Amino acid sequence: MKKKKVFLFLMLVIVLLILIFLFFKNEKNVLMFLDKKEQANVSQTVENEIEKIEITYQQHVIFERNFSFNVKIENFNTSNNYKITFKINNQNYGEKTITKNDESISIDNLMNIVEGENSIEIQYLVNEQNIGTSSFSIFYVEPYTKQFLDEFSNVGFSTHFGYMYNRDNEKDIQLLKNMGCYNVRDDIRFDLMDKLEWVDKLYENDIKLYGILLPQPKYGLGEGNDWAVNNEIEFEEYSNNMSILASIIDDKVYKYEMSNEPNWFIYTKENIKWYSKQTEKTMEIVGESKEPYDFIIGSTCANGAADKQISSIDFLTEVENYNLYKYNIGISFHSYDLKHSLDSKHQELIEQHFDFINDYGGFQHLYISEYGMDTSYDGESEDFQAKLLVRQSVYNDMYGIKNSYIYSFRDMGFDKDNPEHYYGVITYDRKPKKAYYAVKEYFENVNGAEYIGTVSIADGMVAHIYNKDGKAKIVAWANEEGHTVNIDYSEFDAKDIYGNEIKNTNGILTISDEPVYLDNISNSYFYEAISNRALSGYSEFEEKFSSEIESVPGLSSEIDFLKSYMITLNGVSNESENTAKEKMASHYNLGNMILDAYRNYDLNVEYVTLSSMLDMLNDIGNSYEDLLTVCATTRAPYYTATDELINSAESKINNNSDLEIVYPSKILDFAKELDEKSEYINSLSEENDIKTGLIVSNSLHAYYLADWANEFASIYIDEYIEANPVTISYTNSTDWTNNDVVATLNIGNDATVTNNGGSNTYTFRSNGSFTFEYERREQAFTLEARVSNIDKTYPTITGVEDGQTYTSSVKPVIEDTNLSIVSIIYNGENIEYYDGITLEDEGMYGIVATDRAGNTTTVEFNIISAVLDEYIIQGNYLLNVWQETTLTDFKNNFTSQEESYVIKRNDTELTDTDIIATGDTIELSSGDTYTIVVAGDINCDGRVTVFDFSALRRYILKQIEFTEIELLSADINLDYNEVGVMDYSRMRIEILGN
Repeated sequence: MKKKKVFLFLMLVIVLLILIFLFFKNEKNVLMFLDKKEQANVSQTVENEIEKIEITYQQHVIFERNFSFNVKIENFNTSNNYKITFKINNQNYGEKTITKNDESISIDNLMNIVEGENSIEIQYLVNEQNIGTSSFSIFYVEPYTKQFLDEFSNVGFSTHFGYMYNRDNEKDIQLLKNMGCYNVRDDIRFDLMDKLEWVDKLYENDIKLYGILLPQPKYGLGEGNDWAVNNEIEFEEYSNNMSILASIIDDKVYKYEMSNEPNWFIYTKENIKWYSKQTEKTMEIVGESKEPYDFIIGSTCANGAADKQISSIDFLTEVENYNLYKYNIGISFHSYDLKHSLDSKHQELIEQHFDFINDYGGFQHLYISEYGMDTSYDGESEDFQAKLLVRQSVYNDMYGIKNSYIYSFRDMGFDKDNPEHYYGVITYDRKPKKAYYAVKEYFENVNGAEYIGTVSIADGMVAHIYNKDGKAKIVAWANEEGHTVNIDYSEFDAKDIYGNEIKNTNGILTISDEPVYLDNISNSYFYEAISNRALSGYSEFEEKFSSEIESVPGLSSEIDFLKSYMITLNGVSNESENTAKEKMASHYNLGNMILDAYRNYDLNVEYVTLSSMLDMLNDIGNSYEDLLTVCATTRAPYYTATDELINSAESKINNNSDLEIVYPSKILDFAKELDEKSEYINSLSEENDIKTGLIVSNSLHAYYLADWANEFASIYIDEYIEANPVTISYTNSTDWTNNDVVATLNIGNDATVTNNGGSNTYTFRSNGSFTFEYERREQAFTLEARVSNIDKTYPTITGVEDGQTYTSSVKPVIEDTNLSIVSIIYNGENIEYYDGITLEDEGMYGIVATDRAGNTTTVEFNIISAVLDEYIIQGNYLLNVWQETTLTDFKNNFTSQEESYVIKRNDTELTDTDIIATGDTIELSSGDTYTIVVAGDINCDGRVTVFDFSALRRYILKQIEFTEIELLSADINLDYNEVGVMDYSRMRIEILGN
């Protein structure tokens, strides 16, 4: 059993070793366990019969013109004469006598040494007898000369310090610095966070680190081995590790790149969802120290397809669909052409990715995080690698690649069957290849320079123009591999790809497909290159946006005007600063015309198309910036005006974050970047012929972009406001009212009232208007509230008065501006009203006049036919005595009688203050007696009350019968007709006291 366990254990170990071998054999990124190590010392030995002479040197790369080595002699004999002689590049350099058995030798002032590989030959002499020779090579690197503004260099190297050379990198960094490299792309792995000394070394040497975050499960995260974060557990682990990492090195990382070639292993929508979450989480973790544009997504492999790989464009499309575009993140890809077509495939891939960016709205930096090619292990491809790296680097400048990184700096090993071991520009044992010197010469020539464009010097030749320290510099080559082009060699200087002077021997310069550098050329090439670049840009713009251009009034003619100017610019040798500024203003006004056309509904497109149009115009605008750089002589930047626009746009964007003002935000970041660059250059104490031009042109370029951002942001806000207007509501907005009306300004939390004591309500007590003043999303507005439906005036009724009793007809007149309803109630029933009506029937009247606001005027009056003031004797009755007539009152009205009389009630004579009632009798002195009938006094109490009224009502309704005297009393109007409604009305008037 014990043997079986041992056997199983051994088998497990063997299987594990096989898996590790297979894994690392095919893994380009992990070579930590290479068995081939650089030796610290190199030695060669020569022997004769007695002595053994050994020479040892430590480094085969030198940066100064001296070389040191050590000579050790075994069996050293003081009676012998020991001597060594030197040859450097087959030229005798001198000799040195050896006086002891272990001696250090220094060869100083190596004037005949050349940059690159140098052959060293050392002969050993004993007593003038040559006993042998040692031959080897040393590589000289002329220390890089600091260039003006080379800190803006955009080409760097992938270095593999992060996992392969993290403890053995001092010599690599020395080689990087001495070639003029300021940028490094390298791996930052969570499983190696305790081995980050290399980050500090880069930072201390002013080399910017473009850090690849490699947090996948393969590198110590989660349970899987698929290189991707796929679930919440892995995401949480990633977040925790990222927080730790950021606390260690965040301030030393120039930009973060989210993973390496993710389209090889992140290819499903679910994978990409988590990738996008990783990106947003990383931005959140380091948000205080990094801007969104310090993050790069993509790093996609674009040179082929694996079984599960998706294309670079498809991957980036899926990522952008997760709305990462709203952040100002750069995108990157890897540009390789395994068929080695030099740069045609490289250009094709760049254009594909720029088209992708423009289609999404543009204003997004493009990075090439890997490009390059291998050299075979025997070095046969070194010349091809050198010219490819230089040519592709120049094309990166031409397309405006933000940063590009050559893969790689140092070879990764000696596996003859694996080309990926040979992508470096130095060998694994740090011997510079030709490409090292070629890229170094590229740095010497273009670091700090401004790329301008291309010119046509000869057929079959491409010539790229740079503005280097205010002077034109050309990088040129024959555009067909293996071909050459001859040009007249006069009035300029030429150097080859390695910086060697090309002497003018016959007046002809032969240019191959290997780049050459031309200096002391005419600055007129600036204008030709600017013209070519701008005209090409206008042509592409017109082709892509032909229908949109037609929709913008005047845009086509303005473009034609600028194209005409650019045509005339080709061939001039100088241009004035003011003209350059005027043309730059005219060009950027094209963008304002587009924005105005959108505002005025002439251009009906989405925001993304607006931004894409501006993005392409800005690419053309770089030519106008270059023109001003060349022409400017007055150092007057536009900082104040630009800062005002930047602050305005930034305020609009930040204070309206709910609107997600994406495209103006990206334009603004480009403006800020240019503004910061201008201010930085202006702050430098060092002077240079290009300095004034860069300060002014970058500042003015920033101004125009900030203006676009400001106007574009306003469009977002204005459209939102238009779609979501502030309104006024009223407590009564349509119907007439006799109440106060309260107007409410309906604002949300994005607006404040600036008058009316800050209140959004205003009370109208009468008709009129009030203007609310308010601020909404940093804009001032006014909105008038108007009320015209308040009517507090009551209708007027003339011709009758309330409470009056009339004995003749009346003509009521009702007046009101908003008269609505007039009701006339006659004896309890409505009768029709019309203008000019005459009321004459006896009875009780009520007029109710109501206007549309509900104001009501009511008058009540009576019409009573005139009655006799004298008493009437009818048969045995004395009629027409009115209620509450006292005996005294009666006597006053009955004085015309000649006879004396007494009035009795039940045989009792009334006193003067007694009230006469129905049924009382009057006895005349003549002996005639009459029964008194008081009008309406049916119940015989001398008064007309509700009891009488009720009795009359019941009689009319035939509920009771009246006696003769009751009928006489009920005939209150004394018309001798049947007792009825007229008597009922008169009685009611009597009861009411009228």
